[in-house]
Amino acid sequence: MFKREPIPLAFAFELSNRCNMSQYHKECPVDSKADPVFLNTDIIKDTISYFGSVGYGGNLYFNIYNEPLIDPRLFMLLEFTKKVCGCGVTIYTNGWGLNQYIVDELKKLNANLVVSCYSDKDFDRVSQLNNIIGCSKSVLDLRVKTIYDMPQTRSGMCRFPSVYGMINHLGGYELCCRDWKYNHILGDLKTSSIKDVLESEERTKICNELEAGVRSLDICKRCHFAGWGIEEPDAF
Repeated sequence: MFKREPIPLAFAFELSNRCNMSQYHKECPVDSKADPVFLNTDIIKDTISYFGSVGYGGNLYFNIYNEPLIDPRLFMLLEFTKKVCGCGVTIYTNGWGLNQYIVDELKKLNANLVVSCYSDKDFDRVSQLNNIIGCSKSVLDLRVKTIYDMPQTRSGMCRFPSVYGMINHLGGYELCCRDWKYNHILGDLKTSSIKDVLESEERTKICNELEAGVRSLDICKRCHFAGWGIEEPDAF
């Protein structure tokens, strides 16, 4: 039987609204022309510190739609995580400019690297690097841009918000990465602690409903995703 953990098993910080490839990929939610916004460092550190205080054994990510390797704070945040929490870290990156030295430095900080390459040239280059746990050719998920226009016909259980937590670059605790317009924010880390948000009535209600197969939110009714450990229905 599924049992929800006090802290999601996977937790992501969207460090910024920046991606160095967004100008080339028009379907990406990141607007290359938008003014840069960075997630407050204190929010990130306070959250990681809380995770460390309760012995968090899950996995942290430093991206949702941003490119983590272009953020100058990344190595500092990885060092901080290693010191105060010690949990697993996975870096998803497009691999632009990645070389063996950077990979080795990240490895020292217990960060696993997964690279999605958007050109054959990058794939050939990155494939030659050691200590990368995954490297593949990738295309953008076009469902990201279309989900708000899908018919409200989806039903059934989803565990995604129960096992995957995320804070966007504005400091909002997101329902889900599919909600890239931030229509459903379950808490504001600028004014609330991560503990309070995780235990909030709103998050608890939404998780309970989705685990029971009740899709009360508009976006959930349009989404085919079924969450962890459940067979996913046909894609859009």
